[in-house]
Amino acid sequence: MKEVSRRTFIKGMLGVVIGVGSGLALESQNGNINTAVEEHTSFKSENAFKQQMAADECSKSSDFDSCVSNYRFPVSDRIIYSTLYPVIEEGAYRGLPSFLLDASSNSLRDIDNVEIAAKSFISGSGGLTLSRRELLVGIPASLIFGLSHNVTEKGFDTNTIPTVQTTGGLMLWYLQRKFGFGSNTSAHIAFNLRYLN
Repeated sequence: MKEVSRRTFIKGMLGVVIGVGSGLALESQNGNINTAVEEHTSFKSENAFKQQMAADECSKSSDFDSCVSNYRFPVSDRIIYSTLYPVIEEGAYRGLPSFLLDASSNSLRDIDNVEIAAKSFISGSGGLTLSRRELLVGIPASLIFGLSHNVTEKGFDTNTIPTVQTTGGLMLWYLQRKFGFGSNTSAHIAFNLRYLN
């Protein structure tokens, strides 16, 4: 097994720091983004899954609106949603598409090309701009990621726009492509930690 170069390690750690900062910045604007969307559409803008959980828990409360707005997941759920789910979601919605994007541009029969795709997955491709191919993969992946937050125990919520989850998905795609898997995963974890607490 090859040793990780100092440059790759520093880039990975920088990616994690940038990821945490990006996740916290997005979460701090969560309410403003949702309010702006709700003012300009007739739809609620939020994480439908969280809203459904809150509505179910608060259904017998005398002050339903206050209960829903102050709802907090049980501690065990917050731990899972802040640690395990971000890693799984980042692997599915950013990691796998990113690896396949890199692998498809090279022949996988050559082991060196698999290494190139794996290195890009881990430490990103660098640069500042996304290529046309990266956008053609990243935009649909981000839309699917956003819409996955509209799946509730009662089915698919068509009355809610997952604005922050979709735009956040685009941000996470960018972080993964440019800084690697540690960056987008740390951003997702930071966002969820703040959002759920």
